[in-house]
Amino acid sequence: MLSKKFFKGFVKFAAILVIAATAFFFYRTLSSNWQKIQAYEFSLNYFYVVLGITFLIIAVAFSGYLWGQVLIALTGKPVSLVFAIQTHIYAWLLKYIPGKTGLVLGKIALGTREGFGKKTVLISTVYENIFLVIASFISSVPFLGLLFYSEVSSNLTLFLPALLVIPMIVFIYPPVFYRFVNLGLKFVKKKPLEKEFFLSTKQIIKLNLMYLLPRILNGIGFVLLIKSFVTINTSMYLGLSTTFIFSSIIGLLSFLTPGGVGVREAVMALLLGSYFSPEISVMIAVVSRLFVIIGDVVLLLVNFGLKYFRK
Repeated sequence: MLSKKFFKGFVKFAAILVIAATAFFFYRTLSSNWQKIQAYEFSLNYFYVVLGITFLIIAVAFSGYLWGQVLIALTGKPVSLVFAIQTHIYAWLLKYIPGKTGLVLGKIALGTREGFGKKTVLISTVYENIFLVIASFISSVPFLGLLFYSEVSSNLTLFLPALLVIPMIVFIYPPVFYRFVNLGLKFVKKKPLEKEFFLSTKQIIKLNLMYLLPRILNGIGFVLLIKSFVTINTSMYLGLSTTFIFSSIIGLLSFLTPGGVGVREAVMALLLGSYFSPEISVMIAVVSRLFVIIGDVVLLLVNFGLKYFRK
């Protein structure tokens, strides 16, 4: 009984916190750049807006499907597609909590309620986030040196979080991951896990490659959103999609900022400076944040629909 009360209280508290944090940090970012945005007159192509946000939403939903595949690989048990997507969206919306703890706690709260062990859900979220980071860097970093060499080389401090991908690649190697996790469990005086609780090298490679798809969908969505209010040509598509993928993951790795607000915009505006004036670059970074928040609101409504569907 207590656990149910705690779960309901956690859900309500998290929902209020997400709404409040989103509103506050977006307002702060928007107000600090409002004069620059007002200086640029633009009109929206609503078809591209809807299409771009749709791509972003599909990317999140597909990531939920992939998380379900990680759970299946870890447990050997069937995982409901609706449950996987619903749980992932719920955790995704908790990204605005500083420290990114909501991304993990959300899945543990709903996963254990569905009958999965806490350790299994925790390991699945660790795998998921490492896959997300590695896939993001594979689909963006190789192009940064070619397209934005001067911007990156002269602002290296903004890109320091990117160095985290190196230990992640080492950490995900099965023997290393197995030892580190069990060392942590031993430290908190918990029973160590057997090797069957972890993914094999083949499974890791397969799932990591699959995580490239939502990254590509995000890049396409961003290009469509920019196309809705700024004139761009096809030669810019690769650079723009790479910018969104890379700046988004840098924002995610910035643990102290809710949803990467501020950090993501700074990196994005810097890279966009290769194509646009500083004012337009800042405007695109801020307006794209607004589009992402609209997408998150739609995801919240989708989650309510999935909850009703499951019932």
